Amino acid sequence: MNSFSRHLLLLILILLPFNASASQTSVPFFECRGCTDAQMQQAALSEPGLGVRIVYNLSSAHIVKYNVYREAGCLNRPQESDEARGDVVDSKSSCNQNPTRVIDWMPVDTELLAPFAVMVELYHSNPILLATGKAEVNIRDVGYDPGNPPQRFDPYQVAYDRISGTAFRNFMEAATQFFNDHTYLSLSNNELSSLVYDGWAPLRNATITLSESPEVSLDLSRIQTDATVDFKDDNGAYVRIKFTHQESTNYTAEFVGAWDAAGAALPTDEEAHAAGFHRTYRGGRGGEAAYSMGIFLHNNGFGGDFFIPNPSCRIITLSCIAEPVPFASCRIDCKP
Repeated sequence: MNSFSRHLLLLILILLPFNASASQTSVPFFECRGCTDAQMQQAALSEPGLGVRIVYNLSSAHIVKYNVYREAGCLNRPQESDEARGDVVDSKSSCNQNPTRVIDWMPVDTELLAPFAVMVELYHSNPILLATGKAEVNIRDVGYDPGNPPQRFDPYQVAYDRISGTAFRNFMEAATQFFNDHTYLSLSNNELSSLVYDGWAPLRNATITLSESPEVSLDLSRIQTDATVDFKDDNGAYVRIKFTHQESTNYTAEFVGAWDAAGAALPTDEEAHAAGFHRTYRGGRGGEAAYSMGIFLHNNGFGGDFFIPNPSCRIITLSCIAEPVPFASCRIDCKP
């Protein structure tokens, strides 16, 4: 390869990173928590790679769009092989082998302003929801169907029917429909609805203008965009569902588990009828929780004489014997 060819190749290698945004497929979108303007700029500059990136600080309600690129270095640094062949070179010429990374400010795309305002509002009113996507909903809000009697769901029954019963299947269908309906969700939990439909959805659908290429989407991998909802009854028992956004649909629902008010897992039909089934509680609301589970099992074919344990009970145990079937029963024991 002659000297001209080598210099041409070097030119190509230098100019490609300079126009890196031309091949950028998504724009990083991330928080610089509590940062000053200078720190936000440094965070953008420190982000690996080149191209457009968007940095925000929720505490100051500040969002900035940057373009990071590399300055082109000179192209005529003499090579050892040039001198070895006797080529004429300029001893004063030099070339920067590590071109400087340069950062420029760009106007923030206007379609980001409204969802960012939602994030800022939630940062102050419900930061846990914003950071984790976790929320609570009254289970009575699920199952409303205009023109038909509303369905009523019980966390105990949903868990009990998980393997083969209809209550579980009906609840999962109703919960999915409920979460994917902006109106119903907003009537039940306005903050969750605002995050899902006024925050996440516009960010997911946003197209970001680059300096020298078509618009691309945001990279939302560093923010929470899936929700985990606890559907609670009035006594504190709940069913936990994770809602995950799918590209071709809305959100799909995944059953995570079900627990009573004291944190004990609610059993399936098969678990309750298995040998050695029991639940152990420790003081506090444990007595009421043990009693509630005992009454539920009683209503599903188990016998037993149930009582709310004395508050002085330190350890409370609900245990059941499923065989023989006609005499299946449960009992509550108290250890002071």
